[in-house]
Amino acid sequence: MFTKLIQANSNVFRLATKSRSSFPSNSFSTANKNIDLSKYDASQTSFFMNESLLLVDRDDKVVGNISKVEGHQNAYNRTGLPHRAFSVFLFNQNNELLLHQRSHKKITFPLLWTNSCCSHPLMTPEEMVEENYLGARNAIRRRVEFELGHDLKAVDDLHFMGKIYYQAECDPTWGEHEIDYCFFIKRDFKPEDFKPSTDEIEEVKWVGKHDILKFLGERLHQKNEQVTPWFGAIMHYNLFQWWDVLINNDFKNFKPSPEVIDLNNYQKPLFTPSANGLKPTIQL
Repeated sequence: MFTKLIQANSNVFRLATKSRSSFPSNSFSTANKNIDLSKYDASQTSFFMNESLLLVDRDDKVVGNISKVEGHQNAYNRTGLPHRAFSVFLFNQNNELLLHQRSHKKITFPLLWTNSCCSHPLMTPEEMVEENYLGARNAIRRRVEFELGHDLKAVDDLHFMGKIYYQAECDPTWGEHEIDYCFFIKRDFKPEDFKPSTDEIEEVKWVGKHDILKFLGERLHQKNEQVTPWFGAIMHYNLFQWWDVLINNDFKNFKPSPEVIDLNNYQKPLFTPSANGLKPTIQL
């Protein structure tokens, strides 16, 4: 079974299962190719119209391509195939993770907090290389420089942590449907190394393993700022175990799952109400 993240209301996401057999072979007929993008910022619509994503089957085999504007419509995603994506987690020498709040200009999931950088490999020769996930690594370098204003240059120290599958709806029109490659990287990053694009990022924050839930809980309580559905699911799934691998520098003994991980069992919210405010549902 695969898992489908569905928006229950404007702030809460729930999960539902979807059988592998329900995916069609390859059809874009349910997506609106002429959807009106005029109300969105030009910094976002140019990418939506011009970028071509890698359409993949349930086993992450590339079967074709799909435009970004079609691949992010719920009308297609509810019955269609996923596209390939990546989520990269940048850590400094203090083992702090760089979080960012998505820009208010974003078409999908604006103003939600998430991991360091999340995007998609494109249908280009350099980003379609399967060996050692080099295509995804090249895409990470491109997008980190574009979004965060920092050129990683080398990509060989990007540690592959695993693949996840999810589907999420942002609003009645837009959403995500991805097989997402997760990578960790630790370097001597300094705040001055980054010049975030205001078209992509509202705010950034470095957080430690034992501070992240406190920070996200405060932002939720004070400003009703949520996390992206993929980041919340990753936190429930294995983020903190992966974080220990990084803290202990134990990547040589870490064996990522060869399978695409189904997120069906990771549907709990990060916080629940309590007498003292919000209580984390994850215990470290």
